Amino acid sequence: MKKLIIIIVCIWSLKSQTIINESNWPYGLNQIGNQWQWYANSSPVSVKMDSLINQTNVWHFETGPTAQVWTSTLLDLTNVPGNPPPGSQFAEKQQITGQPLTYMYESENSNGMYVYGFYNQSYGQINYSPYWIPYKFPMQLGSNWITQFDWEFYGDVVHEEYKDTVVKEGTLYLPDPLGGPYPCLVIRQRYHAYDDYGIINEYRYIYEWVVPNLGSAATIMSQSPEMNPYFTTAEKYIRLKSATLNEVNPPIFSQTELFSSSCYGPFIVKSKITDPSGIYTDSLYYKFSNTGWFRVYHDSVKNNIYYFTIPQVNPPVTCNYYIVAYDNSTNHNRGTDPQGAPLNTYSFFFIDPQQDNFPPKFYNTTVWHDTSYAGPYPVKSTIIDSGGCIDFALLYYRIGGSGPYNAKFPDSVKENTYYFKIPQVIPPTVIEYYLMAQDYSYNGNVGYDPQNAPNSVYMFNVIDNMPPSFTGTTVWNDTTFNGPFPVRSIIKDPAGIQWARIYFKIFTNPWDSLPYDSVKGDTFHFHIPPITQTSIIRYYLKAKDNNQNVGRDPSNPNQYYQFIANYVNVDENLVNRGELVFNEDIKNKKLYLFVPKEDFISLKIYKSDGSLIKKILEGKVNRGVYEFSFKELKRGIYFIVLDSEKNKKIRKMLCVR
Repeated sequence: MKKLIIIIVCIWSLKSQTIINESNWPYGLNQIGNQWQWYANSSPVSVKMDSLINQTNVWHFETGPTAQVWTSTLLDLTNVPGNPPPGSQFAEKQQITGQPLTYMYESENSNGMYVYGFYNQSYGQINYSPYWIPYKFPMQLGSNWITQFDWEFYGDVVHEEYKDTVVKEGTLYLPDPLGGPYPCLVIRQRYHAYDDYGIINEYRYIYEWVVPNLGSAATIMSQSPEMNPYFTTAEKYIRLKSATLNEVNPPIFSQTELFSSSCYGPFIVKSKITDPSGIYTDSLYYKFSNTGWFRVYHDSVKNNIYYFTIPQVNPPVTCNYYIVAYDNSTNHNRGTDPQGAPLNTYSFFFIDPQQDNFPPKFYNTTVWHDTSYAGPYPVKSTIIDSGGCIDFALLYYRIGGSGPYNAKFPDSVKENTYYFKIPQVIPPTVIEYYLMAQDYSYNGNVGYDPQNAPNSVYMFNVIDNMPPSFTGTTVWNDTTFNGPFPVRSIIKDPAGIQWARIYFKIFTNPWDSLPYDSVKGDTFHFHIPPITQTSIIRYYLKAKDNNQNVGRDPSNPNQYYQFIANYVNVDENLVNRGELVFNEDIKNKKLYLFVPKEDFISLKIYKSDGSLIKKILEGKVNRGVYEFSFKELKRGIYFIVLDSEKNKKIRKMLCVR
């Protein structure tokens, strides 16, 4: 297995910048027949774009929307309807479930990919003037381009503008059979479409994950109109489920590992095998000492991980093995692991347990470096013994740099990987840890990681430079409530909260602040004082932890929460002859309304926080007396708001049962 570890290290050390150009973009005349399948959501979804883009360089799209299937297929121009505009080289046939077929007229060269228009089965052909450039080569981190074009629909000219920027580079995972990881770029696109009549005025932000040799893999599009580049609600969310490609790259092998089910076997070999077109067939070849090669197929597949079995053996013996896979493209490209097999193979020597004097060995142990994360700290390690069996394994850790070490058994064991967890700490502090394992041989050999533990251990500092975090902060919408306005927020920090305050500005008054009213667990309760006139109210929260780190919500110092509070002069004795009159019968929970003449009436009941809970009436009403029930209301304070064409009346109402 040492050979495998060296190979993995070499692969990562050669990683370079992701660049996409014409040669590795899977569109063009030489890619006719390529087909992609997509899954899209059927309703808006929450995506938290800010954290998805800014806080990671690894994106997981294994799961997602499944409500709608979209298929794209590249065709030559002899097989498409309409009259392809000059410059067109091929067409992309797009089929969305329940919608008519669309054929996009496209071309590609070393400068980019071009779209000249499309043909739709329902309303015919539409040409772009001059064209749209969805992808401009070479694409790499920092690339940006702008394209503008017009098209006419039943006499109305529509103008479209796209501003594209490659904002991130990283790694992408997709659903089976594609799997991952794939190197990728993230394009952020600002889209604006409008017409000359003012009927269309659409703004959107679109994020797209693109992969060399695979193309567009996932797309998230905001609702319109959306001016915030880090939107939280997406109207469309589409990700690639499967693809059939005329490509020439062999399958990719990763995470190949050997482990035994007993001291003598059988031995299970697992390997993650991925390819954009899927895996057509796979095999594992093995031989013992002087025997010939034996071939076995996979036993099972889960999340692109293939499991093979090498049968039980009688030690001492040497076993050689390698894996072969063919992809599902039209070329059926062949790949082997390790590369160059069968001249180059994996091998292991299985020793007789009675003669085993070799301790367990540790691979890929988690090494924590200085961090501001307060834990818990997962630690995993692949532990392998020459005799094939581990009796037990322990994690030893201590916090603070002195005192005895705590011993902890693994939380779980999966194949040969042992999973531990160091508990959460209060920073700043130092954490030291090491691993110990004993094999199941007659000698009970013991191994340590690091090798000279406990004289040599893994160590890292937990640094507290993280401010308190805020979640679930009350966001007030415009209201007719006079206040006071309650605001609560869940404020957390491992070091504890020293103080928390709400800062507010009412109308033109200067900024003011108040400490929290109460706290229960991590939930802090504040209030903004009541108003005496209709006002714009702005507010934000601050908190300091016990290590002097200050946090703010919203985190941007130039932002705050804001709402309009419309002041309501509540007069319970307001009754004017000849005008609208309404009264409440609290005991029987009824409302009585007198309408002196035909009028447009709106009668609604609001909670004390300004939220609408019941719309009683809205529309034209004839002269008369009307009775309404509000028996469903629970105990509390409510406001009855009566609107007509000429006046507005508001009454405060207390329900006691």
